[in-house]
Amino acid sequence: MADICAEKRLDVSLAQARDWFLGLEAHPEWYTFETHSGFVFTSGSFAEPGARFQTQERFFGVPLTLGFELTSVERSSFGFRLINPPLPVTGSFIVESQSDSKATLTLAIDGSSRMGSFVLHCPIVKHAVRQQIQREVDHIARGMQNQSL
Repeated sequence: MADICAEKRLDVSLAQARDWFLGLEAHPEWYTFETHSGFVFTSGSFAEPGARFQTQERFFGVPLTLGFELTSVERSSFGFRLINPPLPVTGSFIVESQSDSKATLTLAIDGSSRMGSFVLHCPIVKHAVRQQIQREVDHIARGMQNQSL
């Protein structure tokens, strides 16, 4: 079970959801919304384990630049780890098919050590991260739905 998790039902197929994620390489602006300024790859190629990217996000109105590394790229999931700030935190986007035209998107965040879990369970951090990742999955779901129309 993830330390912090957000989930959303999608009105798209697993294949459409994966295509949307892969389309971010050509359209990183799809991942921009009120508390997230998108992402920029700093090394490696999109959807390639080991590739690094950074985001600018707002938590309680405070802008933070976060650095990540892709750790896995599978048919229905993308794993990553936080590298800046250097905290033992990992995450994954998981898309599970529910039918030919429906899926579920989960964004799960975990402490990869006792210290990482401790940080994520700090009430203010947990609230901020939970709020942000729910905004992310809601935004992604809207984007995927708009692409499939």
